Amino acid sequence: GSAGSEVRLTVLTIANGDNTAVMEAINDLNEIVNDDDNLLIFYAGHGARLSTGQNEIGYWLPANAEAPPRDTYWVPNEFVTGHLSRLKAKRVLMVVDSCYAGLLSTEPSFLLLGGNTAQYSDPEFFRFKLAKRARLLLTSGGDRPVLDGGAGNHSVFARAFLDALTDNQGVLSGPDLFLRVRDKVTAAAAAAQFEQRPELKTIKAAGHEVGDFFFVPRPN
Repeated sequence: GSAGSEVRLTVLTIANGDNTAVMEAINDLNEIVNDDDNLLIFYAGHGARLSTGQNEIGYWLPANAEAPPRDTYWVPNEFVTGHLSRLKAKRVLMVVDSCYAGLLSTEPSFLLLGGNTAQYSDPEFFRFKLAKRARLLLTSGGDRPVLDGGAGNHSVFARAFLDALTDNQGVLSGPDLFLRVRDKVTAAAAAAQFEQRPELKTIKAAGHEVGDFFFVPRPN
């Protein structure tokens, strides 16, 4: 939706889509989003990686994907990030709950110890951030396997993500969302004797500047 006073919300849902449905949906975004829009992409599904020499390439595995190493119907990371760079939307947050999702960006993960919410009361801070393009990637576990359950009908990551948004009472930035999700996921995974650590990265190859993505709760 727009960052202005009039909110316009469009939701596209692809349930168990094959590679064509996923790629067409990403292409359709070019016709939907405008210059000052915010775009949230949430992918929950299987992921894979293939090694080519010293490089590792990540993929989304749609409903019709064959088992590795047959990648005929896989969706390459480069397809996804390439389209993000072409989108007109000013602010994009891609949330990916799958194995090896960290390979969507070669940038290092944010190293954050705590949130700094005081700056959000400064109008100049918002004006600076909102004027810049944002291409952010929040992943459930970097470039490693992740838990696909562990929280009822959700994965531990999806549950932490939903809780962070539900419990939010003020302005929530991308880094602060990451902190809330990371700590819950790390603890839940450790309780299941599994190592999983979410990551937040920029996607500079998709045109990231120094912008951010903000969540603001609807007024009651």
